[in-house]
Order: sequence, then structure tokens, then C-alpha cells
Amino acid sequence: MKAKPMSTGSSNDWGTATFDSDAAIQWVEGFALTPSVGALESALDGVTDSIDDLGAAHAVLAAAEVVAAWCGRPAPDLPVPLTPWLMGRSESLPRDLVAQAHAATLAVSHTSALREQWRARNKLKAWESDVQALVERLGHRG
Repeated sequence: MKAKPMSTGSSNDWGTATFDSDAAIQWVEGFALTPSVGALESALDGVTDSIDDLGAAHAVLAAAEVVAAWCGRPAPDLPVPLTPWLMGRSESLPRDLVAQAHAATLAVSHTSALREQWRARNKLKAWESDVQALVERLGHRG
């Protein structure tokens, strides 16, 4: 698993990949301090609470990336602070967590302020490709 080092500072490197976002990296930093299934569930629930909130949408995608990595299919740019928690997982991945991550990722990809942001920046196709890769790595079949 290739790990991405954490960014320092507060630059706005808004690439289309999940971890190219300062908001996603902030979520990862918080999660790495107190990682839990509950924290993943809470972030994934964020899509139903505030789909128009860019920070919540980024957190949903970051949490879904953690779930995909727990499934054994990490993003190539998975941030380094996630590695110890993922490597130390002894319990089984809750099946409903994969379904939740899949549904939340699709919701963000279909209707969200984040989607509209990428449309406005003329990078929607690149972002959709990145999100589709996440959906495939989640591997949820229903």
C-alpha cells in the first residue's frame, strides 16, 4: 500500500482525488487521533444531514476511502496516519458499513455541493472518474 504523507499548512490543493482536499485531510487527522467504527458511521451519515455542506461531503468520501482500505482495496494516495489503524484491525469489517459507505458515496456523487463545485470548475468528469474508482474499490453489490 503506497501511503501519502500528510500535507502541512493550509494550502488549497483542490485536486479531484479524495485526499487532494484540505477538508478531507482535516477529517483524516481527526479520525487518526480517535479512530473508531462510530467515527466512520458518523461521517458517512453526514451526507443525509448536510449534502450541501462541502466539508461534510469531503468527510463522507474520506470515510468511504477508509472503508475501502479496510476491505483491502486502499486508494493509492491513502494518507500515512491511517495506516496504523488499518494494519491493527483485528475485528471483521461490519458488512453494513460497506453498504453505508457505498450509498453515501453515490449520494455525494449524484447530488451534492461538491459535485456542483467540480461542475463549476469544469473538472466534473475527472472528479466523477475518481469517485467511480472509489465505488469500485468499495465493491458493494447490494
